[in-house]
Amino acid sequence: RLTFISATAFYVHDGLEVLYSDDFDGTNPGTATWNTIEVTLAGADSEQFEWINSEVLDLTQYGSNIYIAFHYTGTSASNTSTYRVDDVSIN
Repeated sequence: RLTFISATAFYVHDGLEVLYSDDFDGTNPGTATWNTIEVTLAGADSEQFEWINSEVLDLTQYGSNIYIAFHYTGTSASNTSTYRVDDVSIN
């Protein structure tokens, strides 16, 4: 099970995503296959700095040995949002 909280500020776009991989070798994330996990994240409807619960995500549907990544993509110097992730728990 994966749970965490996220917050955004100075929102411009949805740049944060949660990914999983079952073929990451632990060395080079660029050579792995990463798939998006649909999860609740802070976004356009969130107040600035408001912590949003991810809800509980059952990871067993993705396999028994996976890696989790929080990935942020900004599109330019003027088109970025800030994100915070905290209280990450995997059990």
